[in-house]
Amino acid sequence: MTGRGLTVPEGLHNTQAATYTLVPDGLANDALKGAVTHELMHAIQWSYKTKGPQPRYGWIRDATANWPSTRCMDKRCSSSTTTPTGLAVARLALGHVGDW
Repeated sequence: MTGRGLTVPEGLHNTQAATYTLVPDGLANDALKGAVTHELMHAIQWSYKTKGPQPRYGWIRDATANWPSTRCMDKRCSSSTTTPTGLAVARLALGHVGDW
């Protein structure tokens, strides 16, 4: 296991699969939230059937798994934000479920 954790597909099918997730023990509270969020996103990615093998999607899979841990785990994450184009986008911080 490297980095924050590992999400492993079950079986041999490489376009959609059930998964199990490994997260290192001993992580501090914020690091644990970030690691679990990142790996949960990888599990969600595996739940969707893709045209080609999941590993071929490389950087986009990691970028979409990193997004919630860098944006929504931030304590300043509000219920909406503005995109670079100026459009308002609604979002909900995963760490603040009780606040909605």
